[in-house]
Amino acid sequence: MGYKNVALITLATAETQIHDRINGYNMALKEKKLKSYIKKVIPAQDEKQIIESLITFFEKSDIINAVLFGSAKLCKIGLKVINQLGLIIPHDIAVITFDDCQFFEFYCPSITAIAQPVAAIADNIFNLLLPIPKCGKDTVMQKITLSAHLNIRESSKSLIPVQLYI
Repeated sequence: MGYKNVALITLATAETQIHDRINGYNMALKEKKLKSYIKKVIPAQDEKQIIESLITFFEKSDIINAVLFGSAKLCKIGLKVINQLGLIIPHDIAVITFDDCQFFEFYCPSITAIAQPVAAIADNIFNLLLPIPKCGKDTVMQKITLSAHLNIRESSKSLIPVQLYI
Protein backbone atom coordinates (compact mmCIF):
# COMPACT_ATOMS: atom_id res chain seq x y z
CA MET A 1 0.00 0.00 0.00
CA GLY A 2 3.07 2.28 -0.18
CA TYR A 3 4.08 2.38 3.49
CA LYS A 4 7.85 2.37 4.03
CA ASN A 5 8.27 2.45 7.84
CA VAL A 6 6.23 -0.47 9.11
CA ALA A 7 6.54 -1.53 12.75
CA LEU A 8 5.66 -4.88 14.29
CA ILE A 9 4.40 -4.89 17.86
CA THR A 10 4.30 -8.39 19.25
CA LEU A 11 4.72 -10.44 22.39
CA ALA A 12 8.12 -11.42 23.78
CA THR A 13 7.42 -15.14 23.89
CA ALA A 14 8.79 -18.45 22.63
CA GLU A 15 5.47 -19.43 21.00
CA THR A 16 5.95 -20.84 17.49
CA GLN A 17 3.26 -18.72 15.84
CA ILE A 18 4.80 -15.53 17.21
CA HIS A 19 8.21 -16.47 15.81
CA ASP A 20 6.57 -17.30 12.46
CA ARG A 21 4.93 -13.86 12.40
CA ILE A 22 8.24 -12.14 13.20
CA ASN A 23 10.00 -14.17 10.50
CA GLY A 24 7.29 -13.30 7.96
CA TYR A 25 7.56 -9.61 8.85
CA ASN A 26 11.36 -9.68 8.49
CA MET A 27 11.20 -11.57 5.17
CA ALA A 28 8.71 -9.06 3.73
CA LEU A 29 10.86 -6.10 4.79
CA LYS A 30 14.02 -7.72 3.44
CA GLU A 31 12.30 -8.33 0.11
CA LYS A 32 11.34 -4.63 -0.09
CA LYS A 33 14.70 -3.47 1.36
CA LEU A 34 12.99 -1.72 4.27
CA LYS A 35 14.14 -1.17 7.84
CA SER A 36 12.72 -3.29 10.66
CA TYR A 37 11.00 -1.75 13.69
CA ILE A 38 10.07 -4.43 16.21
CA LYS A 39 8.70 -3.86 19.69
CA LYS A 40 8.36 -6.96 21.86
CA VAL A 41 5.97 -6.58 24.77
CA ILE A 42 6.39 -8.68 27.90
CA PRO A 43 3.15 -10.68 28.29
CA ALA A 44 3.14 -10.43 32.10
CA GLN A 45 2.95 -6.63 32.03
CA ASP A 46 -0.33 -4.96 32.94
CA GLU A 47 -2.06 -2.69 30.43
CA LYS A 48 -0.65 0.51 31.95
CA GLN A 49 2.93 -0.77 31.57
CA ILE A 50 2.28 -1.83 27.98
CA ILE A 51 0.78 1.59 27.18
CA GLU A 52 3.85 3.35 28.64
CA SER A 53 6.25 1.15 26.66
CA LEU A 54 4.30 1.68 23.41
CA ILE A 55 4.20 5.45 23.90
CA THR A 56 7.98 5.42 24.33
CA PHE A 57 8.39 3.20 21.25
CA PHE A 58 6.26 5.44 19.02
CA GLU A 59 7.91 8.64 20.29
CA LYS A 60 11.42 7.25 19.65
CA SER A 61 10.42 5.92 16.22
CA ASP A 62 8.49 8.92 14.96
CA ILE A 63 8.97 7.97 11.30
CA ILE A 64 6.77 4.87 11.63
CA ASN A 65 3.80 5.27 9.31
CA ALA A 66 2.25 1.80 9.66
CA VAL A 67 2.02 -0.80 12.40
CA LEU A 68 1.21 -4.50 12.46
CA PHE A 69 0.00 -5.72 15.83
CA GLY A 70 0.74 -9.37 16.63
CA SER A 71 -2.56 -9.94 18.44
CA ALA A 72 -6.01 -8.43 18.93
CA LYS A 73 -5.20 -7.61 22.57
CA LEU A 74 -2.06 -5.69 21.59
CA CYS A 75 -4.02 -3.88 18.88
CA LYS A 76 -6.73 -2.75 21.30
CA ILE A 77 -4.05 -1.35 23.62
CA GLY A 78 -2.18 0.13 20.65
CA LEU A 79 -5.32 1.93 19.47
CA LYS A 80 -5.51 3.61 22.89
CA VAL A 81 -1.88 4.71 22.51
CA ILE A 82 -2.40 5.98 18.95
CA ASN A 83 -5.36 8.00 20.20
CA GLN A 84 -3.39 9.37 23.20
CA LEU A 85 -0.60 10.48 20.86
CA GLY A 86 -3.13 12.31 18.68
CA LEU A 87 -2.34 10.24 15.60
CA ILE A 88 -5.05 9.89 12.96
CA ILE A 89 -5.61 6.47 11.34
CA PRO A 90 -4.75 6.01 8.45
CA HIS A 91 -3.56 9.57 7.72
CA ASP A 92 -0.69 9.50 10.26
CA ILE A 93 -0.37 5.76 10.78
CA ALA A 94 -1.90 2.70 9.13
CA VAL A 95 -2.99 -0.20 11.34
CA ILE A 96 -3.22 -3.93 10.68
CA THR A 97 -3.64 -6.66 13.27
CA PHE A 98 -3.71 -10.40 13.65
CA ASP A 99 -6.74 -12.08 15.20
CA ASP A 100 -9.73 -10.34 13.69
CA CYS A 101 -12.72 -9.72 15.92
CA GLN A 102 -16.04 -7.92 15.51
CA PHE A 103 -14.70 -4.90 17.43
CA PHE A 104 -12.29 -4.10 14.58
CA GLU A 105 -15.06 -4.07 11.99
CA PHE A 106 -17.02 -1.44 13.93
CA TYR A 107 -14.09 0.68 15.16
CA CYS A 108 -13.86 4.03 13.37
CA PRO A 109 -12.01 3.80 11.09
CA SER A 110 -12.48 0.06 10.70
CA ILE A 111 -9.27 -1.92 11.33
CA THR A 112 -7.65 -4.18 8.74
CA ALA A 113 -7.17 -7.60 10.29
CA ILE A 114 -5.90 -11.08 9.55
CA ALA A 115 -8.66 -13.54 10.41
CA GLN A 116 -7.60 -16.99 11.40
CA PRO A 117 -9.98 -19.93 10.94
CA VAL A 118 -10.54 -20.35 14.69
CA ALA A 119 -13.34 -22.93 14.35
CA ALA A 120 -11.27 -25.05 11.95
CA ILE A 121 -8.25 -24.83 14.28
CA ALA A 122 -10.39 -26.00 17.20
CA ASP A 123 -11.89 -28.84 15.12
CA ASN A 124 -8.45 -30.04 14.07
CA ILE A 125 -7.11 -29.93 17.62
CA PHE A 126 -10.13 -31.85 18.86
CA ASN A 127 -9.81 -34.46 16.09
CA LEU A 128 -6.11 -34.92 16.80
CA LEU A 129 -6.59 -35.24 20.56
CA LEU A 130 -9.79 -37.32 20.55
CA PRO A 131 -8.02 -40.61 19.97
CA ILE A 132 -5.68 -41.04 22.92
CA PRO A 133 -2.19 -40.72 21.46
CA LYS A 134 0.26 -43.50 22.21
CA CYS A 135 3.71 -42.40 23.23
CA GLY A 136 6.57 -44.27 21.73
CA LYS A 137 7.92 -45.32 18.36
CA ASP A 138 4.55 -45.28 16.62
CA THR A 139 3.88 -41.59 17.37
CA VAL A 140 3.66 -39.61 14.13
CA MET A 141 4.07 -35.85 13.95
CA GLN A 142 1.24 -34.21 12.03
CA LYS A 143 1.27 -30.80 10.43
CA ILE A 144 -1.95 -29.16 9.38
CA THR A 145 -1.98 -25.91 7.44
CA LEU A 146 -5.10 -23.76 7.39
CA SER A 147 -5.57 -20.57 5.40
CA ALA A 148 -6.06 -17.19 7.03
CA HIS A 149 -7.97 -14.32 5.43
CA LEU A 150 -6.94 -10.67 5.22
CA ASN A 151 -9.92 -8.37 5.85
CA ILE A 152 -8.82 -5.08 4.31
CA ARG A 153 -10.60 -2.16 5.93
CA GLU A 154 -10.20 1.61 6.28
CA SER A 155 -7.17 1.61 8.61
CA SER A 156 -4.74 0.63 5.86
CA LYS A 157 -5.77 2.79 2.94
CA SER A 158 -3.17 3.09 0.23
CA LEU A 159 -0.62 5.89 0.23
CA ILE A 160 -0.27 5.33 -3.51
CA PRO A 161 -2.57 7.71 -5.37
CA VAL A 162 -5.20 5.98 -7.46
CA GLN A 163 -6.20 7.53 -10.76
CA LEU A 164 -9.73 7.11 -11.96
CA TYR A 165 -10.42 7.20 -15.69
CA ILE A 166 -13.94 8.23 -16.63
